[in-house]
Amino acid sequence: MLRLDAKAQAVSNSTDMIHSMRHSIGSIMTRSIGTVAVKCVLALWMIGMAAHAGEGGTPHPHWAFNPVVRPEVPLTADTQWVQNPIDAFVLARLDVAGLEPAQPATKQELLRRSHYDLTGLPPTPEEVRTFLADADADADAYEQAIDRLLNSPGYGIRWGRH
Repeated sequence: MLRLDAKAQAVSNSTDMIHSMRHSIGSIMTRSIGTVAVKCVLALWMIGMAAHAGEGGTPHPHWAFNPVVRPEVPLTADTQWVQNPIDAFVLARLDVAGLEPAQPATKQELLRRSHYDLTGLPPTPEEVRTFLADADADADAYEQAIDRLLNSPGYGIRWGRH
């Protein structure tokens, strides 16, 4: 079994793996520069993992092996700003750093940010006027604007590149 959480095991496993790779791939593949490069990268990665392993065979605890626990939501002085538990964590961290939360964005700023994030382009003046008129009349105007952007060809063009 390949174990990389203890230094002795990781070094032993890495040399065993490199040895078996060398013999199992065959002579044609071992002469290939690309294959040699892949082996070197794999060997260096395994040695690096060994360097991070605990000394004396005692593995460092990895976060992925810890049980999932729900952290206690921190209490904050500004209960008006906190709208959900995530806000409480953000505000607590801001307090530790001695910072204040930013002011809420205006409707126009929200639309502009959404356009840049989803399409990479600013909204047209007509889109801004329409959104501001809708936002005053309808509480769901922002959600409707996001849905419209997600259904637009500009969204597909922007994110199709990634």
